[in-house]
Amino acid sequence: MGDRRALLFVPLTAALSAAGHELWVRHGSRPIAGG
Repeated sequence: MGDRRALLFVPLTAALSAAGHELWVRHGSRPIAGG
């Protein structure tokens, strides 16, 4: 079970980080803590 979660967690985290960073750059505001 743990392995399955890891396989999903990694790409999801990367996608959220990329999306959050892109929004942060576009809006030019501080990043949202806790996402």
